Amino acid sequence: PGYFHHRRTGLPLVTLKLATTLDGQIAAADRTSRWITGEQARRNSHLLRAESDVVVVGAGTVLADDPQLDVRIDGYCGPQPRPVVVAGARPLPAAARVLARDALVYGRDDPSLPGERVPAADDRRADLGMMLKDLGARGYVAALVEGGATLAGELLRGRHVDNLVLYLGG
Repeated sequence: PGYFHHRRTGLPLVTLKLATTLDGQIAAADRTSRWITGEQARRNSHLLRAESDVVVVGAGTVLADDPQLDVRIDGYCGPQPRPVVVAGARPLPAAARVLARDALVYGRDDPSLPGERVPAADDRRADLGMMLKDLGARGYVAALVEGGATLAGELLRGRHVDNLVLYLGG
């Protein structure tokens, strides 16, 4: 599906993955929650990553979770998705695990960060439409978004989401 979507639009097929509690929360306000979902949903998330060219998160997720954004399935030997970070005004830690994986960072241009950077016009959060056009121009056909509420909301408001994967945890 990503290939045909890309050929038709020039953009990657965007899948937004969210996990919420039954009352609609994605994390505890005090950040004490670790996982909303169970082992089966986490395994499915890694399968979604395996089907994606890039995995996109926002700066808040990098700062809060220090994710790797790689496929961790026993026996998996396929390609790893490239991590993409939508940077905000807050600085990212140069030691973030995701940056060590040749991350593509859109937004704030910080020369001290490893990885490739695509600066935003105002040196703040990147324009998501521009980011998706750039990802498409780079040949990426499938993008999985695992960001938090801010990034998810911006993508939904901008009508940039093609597929939604929603996990409801009790």
